[in-house]
Amino acid sequence: MATEPILDLSTLTDNRPPIRVDGTVYHLKSPEELTLAESQNFTKWGHELEALGKQPEKVGALDALVTIVARSTTVDMPVGVFEKLSSVQRMAIVEVFTGLLLGKRLQLAGALARMASQSIGANSSPGSNMPSGATPDGGSTAPQPLS
Repeated sequence: MATEPILDLSTLTDNRPPIRVDGTVYHLKSPEELTLAESQNFTKWGHELEALGKQPEKVGALDALVTIVARSTTVDMPVGVFEKLSSVQRMAIVEVFTGLLLGKRLQLAGALARMASQSIGANSSPGSNMPSGATPDGGSTAPQPLS
């Protein structure tokens, strides 16, 4: 039996990732506190940023989207501070937040993989004549003709 939980969730917002701007610490949203709509927006924006990044003639649209995404990630940064950030600094915020999102998704994928390996590799109890429920390695489950 597994002793480690396959998924570790938190409803606390006191674990928001900190960033520092001009010596003052501000916070990014934690991936766990995103609403479903926010999560979908970040996914959509990620695809749009990738597409715009391949089109040098659309640098204005890329800059505008980076501003929207970066602002959407910050929790307690005053508007005046945010407006002083360069496009490259805003993109750095987006990249850090994207890393946090990807890390969370990798954790979820790992949880699914651990869960699958536990059920696939399940064995029957020692001394039991009951099947483990494990899937045969291949071939048909139909009765084989007698030779």
